[in-house]
Amino acid sequence: MMKRLFPNSFEGKLAVFQRLLAGHWRLAIVLFFLMLSVALSESLGLALVIPLVSTIAGTEPASGILGQFAGRLPDLLPFEDNLIAILLLLSVAFLIKGVLTVISRGLTVYFSLRLRRDWALRLYEHYLTARYPVLAAQKSGVVIHNVASEPYRASKAIVLLMDFANQIVMVFVLTIVMLMADWRATLLIGAVAGIIYLMIRKGTYLASVKFGKRRLRLMQEASAQVSDSFAGVLQVKLFNLYQSLRERLDRRLSRLAVIETQFAMLTEIPLQSTELVVIAIASGVILFLRPGMDGDLASIVPMAGFFIIAGQRLMSNSNRLITKRMKIASYLPSLLLIDGHLKNTPEREALNRGAELEAIDTDIVFQDVKFSHANGTRVFDGLTLPLLKGRVTAIVGPSGSGKSTLANLLLGLLLPTSGDIRVGGVPLSDYSLASLRRHIGYVSQDSWMFNGTVHDNIACGRPDSTDDEIMEAARRANAHEFIQALPNGYDTEVGERGAQLSGGQTP
Repeated sequence: MMKRLFPNSFEGKLAVFQRLLAGHWRLAIVLFFLMLSVALSESLGLALVIPLVSTIAGTEPASGILGQFAGRLPDLLPFEDNLIAILLLLSVAFLIKGVLTVISRGLTVYFSLRLRRDWALRLYEHYLTARYPVLAAQKSGVVIHNVASEPYRASKAIVLLMDFANQIVMVFVLTIVMLMADWRATLLIGAVAGIIYLMIRKGTYLASVKFGKRRLRLMQEASAQVSDSFAGVLQVKLFNLYQSLRERLDRRLSRLAVIETQFAMLTEIPLQSTELVVIAIASGVILFLRPGMDGDLASIVPMAGFFIIAGQRLMSNSNRLITKRMKIASYLPSLLLIDGHLKNTPEREALNRGAELEAIDTDIVFQDVKFSHANGTRVFDGLTLPLLKGRVTAIVGPSGSGKSTLANLLLGLLLPTSGDIRVGGVPLSDYSLASLRRHIGYVSQDSWMFNGTVHDNIACGRPDSTDDEIMEAARRANAHEFIQALPNGYDTEVGERGAQLSGGQTP
């Protein structure tokens, strides 16, 4: 999945966005039109530069469609002094632009966080509800990183894409406004901007995608190492692995710092070239307009002032297009990771499919059960085993003989290759997994407790349990007395994996 780039076809791109923005299209459209309103209000303010400079300089209004349109705008207000009318219009235009920009920024953050929350929850469910063999094959650190970090980066990619579209609209509107002012000077500026964009377009995109892939891989590897280190902290301490693990993490983080620095410098180049390009273009525009003014420099001041400001805005937006495109490309691996998981859903447990199992009050029989792991290793070949009601059945054997596999088959975590497991003559596959697991108590060889209170851990299977029911369950497990002896009784925090309790106190 990570080797593919963004689809080239329009249908492919649309399919990706339909999956990613499912349930968020309305907010996305509102945000886009808000960004468009910001661009239009800014363009109106720029158009008012021409009559403003003309009035201050005491020259005739500029010729051309834009000059005539902007020159009439002050007549819409009941002021005899054109300068007051122009300043008022200019203030209103940029006030509207400022208000819309503030709203747009706030809505952008909200939209980004909504996407992040939605994708994180869907990925969380994606992993948790996958069949046990699928989930067991995943690196826990990579899974944690994908759920906690990648939705944030992918949501930034979507916001950048919307802002990129808005920048295109802004460049288009500015170009139209400038064409209305003087089409010849505009073509000159547009040609320069277009040449610069085309020169660096392809190379920067591929370099950005490559950076994004390297960043994703290094961050996943770092997260996986940290997760493994703390999961195996006992082995780390016993074998004195501190230094070697620290050096390994340091190498990954150092490589990440280097490529992040290089990418930051690369994306800054287009932005920092704006001033130099604008000065060169402004000089060219003045020299281009001067011959048509018969030596009257004052007459070109309004138009030159407009083109200097508008040209600066046009080049800034054009360079932002390049920078944003690079950042979008760097986030594409994250975006494709999210899309891949949403598109290629793994086989999931059908928790509620099947009849409700009311109780297990008969024998459980493994009938001619065969089971092999995905790698082809055969564990059972025609196993028939009765687990008699009211009797204790002990399964003994060396490590790897299939004891845990037997329990996992009974719980529905694994499915037999052939044969079935029956309760009262009915295959367990006819019952829902959720109801089956409610009737089975399971204590694994590796104890596990969630980070929370003793009360929370006892109630995790039945969150609506009363305090009396929880204490009764603890009494049956011979745990009530030692729980009461804890500092806060049932409200004692057990820590991650029950680290605050002794080994004998954990289940």
